[in-house]
Amino acid sequence: MEGTRVLLVRHAMPITPVLGTLPHVDDLRDLTAEGRAAAAALGERLRREPIVAIYSSPARRAIATVEPLAGLLHLEIRIHDPLIERWLADRILHDDVWIEAYRRTWDDADFCPDNGESRSATRARALGALDHIAGLHPGRTIVASTHGGWIGCVLRGFDDAMTFEHAMAIPMPAVYVIERRDGAWALADQQGSSYQATST
Repeated sequence: MEGTRVLLVRHAMPITPVLGTLPHVDDLRDLTAEGRAAAAALGERLRREPIVAIYSSPARRAIATVEPLAGLLHLEIRIHDPLIERWLADRILHDDVWIEAYRRTWDDADFCPDNGESRSATRARALGALDHIAGLHPGRTIVASTHGGWIGCVLRGFDDAMTFEHAMAIPMPAVYVIERRDGAWALADQQGSSYQATST
């Protein structure tokens, strides 16, 4: 049997976060007009894939990114909480503070900011989520709409050469194709490097 393919989708451009916002409030952020247009274009591009299910982070920006695709394919969007973004603190930080904390987690997989999540913990959570949804659709193609930090932690596990700068440059939206064979995940389409994505 062929392996299960997952199209990892990073959400399209969202409204700018507000300093100090708590996670449950930040999860309500929607897409910008540019983001909504990109989500529509993404739906048109992915509608040709043999997708049988669409999963999403509970964050509004992730859901909105795959709504056009779900409409075109007549599929429901299944919310899966473990697809939610990693948090480096208990609220939205100032950009300079956030960047420094994020960089430290990139250099040290086990570094955990105050009230945050380490890169190793995020990757374990991500792989657990992927194993779960793949197990529901063996040998099929599914979509998982999630976040840049989450995806970065997964990709870094495939390739230590993926730098912090590469992680920061993941497009919005972006699609990475991964495949599960013999119980292990790997990139299916490397396109020259294991951290290059296709974007709309």
